[in-house]
Amino acid sequence: MSNIPNSKEIRDVVFSFGPYKSPKNDGLNALIFQSQWDKVGELVISFVKGVFLHPDNIKKANQTLICLIPKIDVPESLKDFRPISLCNVIYKTVTKIVANRLKSHLALLVMPNQCGFIKGRKRADNIIVAQEIIHFMNRKRGGKGWMTVKVDLEKSYDKISWEFLKDTLVDIEFSPNQGLHQEDPLSPYLFILCMERLAHLINVAVQEDVWKPIRLNRRGPLLSHLFFAGVLESSPGFLGDGMFAEECRGLGLRKIKENNMAFIIKLGHRIMTDRNSLWVRVLRSKYKVDERLIPNISASANDSGLWKTIVKIWPQTLENSHIILGDGVHTSFWMDLWVPGCPLLVSLAVQSIPPIMIHWSTSQFITCYGNWDWPLFQHSLPTSVLDKIRSVLPPTVDPSLDRVIWEGSQDGGFSVKSAYNYLMGTSHYHQDRIWKVIWAWPGPERIRQFLWLLYTGSLLTNVRRVHRHMATNVACLRCHYNHEDSLHAIRDCPGAREL
Repeated sequence: MSNIPNSKEIRDVVFSFGPYKSPKNDGLNALIFQSQWDKVGELVISFVKGVFLHPDNIKKANQTLICLIPKIDVPESLKDFRPISLCNVIYKTVTKIVANRLKSHLALLVMPNQCGFIKGRKRADNIIVAQEIIHFMNRKRGGKGWMTVKVDLEKSYDKISWEFLKDTLVDIEFSPNQGLHQEDPLSPYLFILCMERLAHLINVAVQEDVWKPIRLNRRGPLLSHLFFAGVLESSPGFLGDGMFAEECRGLGLRKIKENNMAFIIKLGHRIMTDRNSLWVRVLRSKYKVDERLIPNISASANDSGLWKTIVKIWPQTLENSHIILGDGVHTSFWMDLWVPGCPLLVSLAVQSIPPIMIHWSTSQFITCYGNWDWPLFQHSLPTSVLDKIRSVLPPTVDPSLDRVIWEGSQDGGFSVKSAYNYLMGTSHYHQDRIWKVIWAWPGPERIRQFLWLLYTGSLLTNVRRVHRHMATNVACLRCHYNHEDSLHAIRDCPGAREL
């Protein structure tokens, strides 16, 4: 944490700041340092390294402007304002270096009940868990009910005791010796650590049987508390279909229905690949999902809306998912999706499979030399499938985990964009390329806008005017041709040719 940063690390942090943010007490915003880096870079690097060598040097840069931000539309007293400390660029460079180092360790320090600002965890994760808890409580039958308590800690974020914060940092062997400003890049991460202290107190109460946790299934995790960072938002998949762009044109807006589906596919993919996440453990246990890498899932009428939506979109999730073999131990040869472009091999078999072999893993279909043991399966599958199996590397003899990848991207990693493109089909890829060509063209912006209107058929020709009820005649007013569309206006009209 206290290692002296190198020049690249310092430069990267300076250039990560928004260039036009409000000037600080020295009147300099980040743009000044970024645009004049060849002149001031060495001085900045020297000072920042000096702070890590001699921490007391931070006092030279620890000067701020206090800005009052109104909490309500019509503030009437000081309590209606939130004070924000505007730190200068040099000070923020030092603290952001520390923040970047700290956040890489937060996942090890903070329990999964807290997910805000922690790499690898999403804000929507705990929202999903909360929705599933409420669904479980609403479906619960019996004499005893359940209760949830929502506590707003917004004011706690504004005011944290320095002694408490210092005690928290000492617990993780971090040595603080200065105060903290709210705009400091470290602020959210230190607040997370303080909240973790509260989580520890709750866990002690659970162990002493003072605090009663809830479990949604006998195999599921105990849930005693959830922490949310920022404002609650709806989980993906429930934005509705009422409003959506008619076409992906103009501003490039995505269709909301397909975009929601892409987010649901993301949840489905994470159910397969992110099994240690709290929300995945909750869903897998609540709905009795099997342990296969690519499981079979189903929904009943009493299941939550989110789960039923995931099940509904599951075929699209599986269509671009398959297993990359490691040691092959956890992948069934016949009952798992591991051959690219093929359904389950059991569905393609041309003759009956011996019952003893139906559940064999792929690791049981290799020879002692590490090659495919063809006599075991070559007579049971069509030649076209055997050719695809030849393109797959056999399982390794060294321990290596099988893993699920997403075929819609080049690196096998999932992205919402790739799922959306898959749902929209190849036309979206083509349109995306045209968009990039037009807007990368180094000509005047008005010409780029004109080209985009032309490509999307949005030029206000007489055909478009009639379509939009702005005119009654589709004929060209220059040459009197009976149909003035975009091509006629710029290419076929004699008036256009003269240009």
